[in-house]
Parts: sequence; C-alpha cells; structure tokens
Amino acid sequence: MFKRILIVLSFIAVIGFYGINLATAQEDMEISVKGVVSQVAEDMSSLVINNETIMIDPELKDYMNIEAGDSVELIVNTVDGKKVIVDFDYIDLE
Repeated sequence: MFKRILIVLSFIAVIGFYGINLATAQEDMEISVKGVVSQVAEDMSSLVINNETIMIDPELKDYMNIEAGDSVELIVNTVDGKKVIVDFDYIDLE
C-alpha cells in the first residue's frame, strides 16, 4: 500500500513540475507583431496595433519615439498575462 501511495505522489509531483515549466515557458515566449500603429497612449504605457492594445516595457519609454501611423515590428513577451513590448524596429510594409 505504501508503494502505491509513493508512486501516486511521485506521479503528481512530476505532473506538477512539468505543468509549472510549461506555464513558465509560455510566459517567456517572445512573438513578433508587425503592423501600423493606430494609437499611442500619452504616457507611453501602451499602444494599439492591429486592433490590439499592447503594453510598453518601462525601460523602452525613454528612447521609444513610435507614433500613430508608424509601420513597426514589435517583439512582445507575455508578463503576468499581459503582452508587453520588449523591443521594436521600424519597418517598410510595402
């Protein structure tokens, strides 16, 4: 009986470990978003691109000069369930 309990507890621990790693991996996954910026918050906290609001990493605010109408490629990471821009580049969409 003790062996069965030990096996079940081990199985639960393995599932929990892989579940946590999977959640963390999804949290750290960077994606690229390309499009034309339609709106930028006055405080540079977020912008709207492709009808989606994306937060701007506070470290980028000092040198980010993105304006509505700019064609950009954004590198976006998910932080606490929110999409956050961690890098960007101006592009030509033509």
